[in-house]
Amino acid sequence: MRIEINGGIAVDMFKALDIARGRDAMRVALSGVNWEIVGGVHTFTTTDSYRLHTVTVPDTGATYEDSVILSGDIVKAVQVCAKAAGKGSNIVLEIGEKLGVQFCDIHGTHVVGGIIHSDIVFCLNNEFPQCATIINMAKEVELPALFNGKYLAGVIDAATLWAGKDRPVTVESIHARKPGRVTAANDYGTFTGVIMPQRGGK
Repeated sequence: MRIEINGGIAVDMFKALDIARGRDAMRVALSGVNWEIVGGVHTFTTTDSYRLHTVTVPDTGATYEDSVILSGDIVKAVQVCAKAAGKGSNIVLEIGEKLGVQFCDIHGTHVVGGIIHSDIVFCLNNEFPQCATIINMAKEVELPALFNGKYLAGVIDAATLWAGKDRPVTVESIHARKPGRVTAANDYGTFTGVIMPQRGGK
């Protein structure tokens, strides 16, 4: 698996994903970032079971299908590599394997002083939950609906981070008993945030 993307966009993407990443040590899979490539589209997903953030990035050159879970260390590693690569440079994420252990190599494409900064993040040997059904459930509008204020603010912040402050964020669904959905897009792909309602709505 391999993707090359603008460094600044990659930083914003993983920041947006990190907001919904799980922190429960007992649920290891949710502490990572799921990366899947299907049908020429890269999909990066995080969830803590209360909310779900996903970013899709088209890649017409990718004709294979695969998936891995990147450890949460990917967020910081991307920031470091993007900074080292310099403004406007691209960074590459590429999955490798050694002695049966999968890892993600992150490096910039811009050479500074003959050195390309790189970092390694290990992949998690766990199974990530299937999230497509949850996203597809978030299609209806029913008010009033109650949401955790922190989670609602987080999904709006993540959508704005991905799209940029001058582009719209779309609230596609709000429901008292089903997931709510927020989307945003930029020139690289689409962000989707899903948040579960709290009890007590209509």
